[in-house]
Amino acid sequence: MQIDYAIMGGAATCLMVSDPARLTEDVDMVIHVDHRMIAAERLTTELLTKYPFKFAPVDQFGHTIPGYRLALPGGASRMPVDGTVNINGRPVKMFGPEWIPREKILAQHERQGGLKEATDIRDVANLIPFAVAGKPELNFSNDQS
Repeated sequence: MQIDYAIMGGAATCLMVSDPARLTEDVDMVIHVDHRMIAAERLTTELLTKYPFKFAPVDQFGHTIPGYRLALPGGASRMPVDGTVNINGRPVKMFGPEWIPREKILAQHERQGGLKEATDIRDVANLIPFAVAGKPELNFSNDQS
């Protein structure tokens, strides 16, 4: 389908941080909507229709999303954090080392008192060493909350 995307969330955390106790059940991705206007709804329909052996419908927050079971051959390994990782010989884009902790901090703020709050806090602590101080992604002073 030639869609530009980047991995974020728990999957990106697992790829960046060498913590065998950190697991995730899903892969969060952001897709770039280009001139073809392949947005999330159309992508979901196409993935579920064209690749039913790799994707299954998952109901999350009242929306159907494509669920994919990710397994890395050879077990867990520490991946480079330059924005692209190699999985099964294919380059996979990943949010940069400042965006991933930023999204985790925002997620933790939204999920205070929830089941995933402790995981978010642990993820942020593990991801901070990858971030570069002074990057605009880590400036929360102008964020609307």
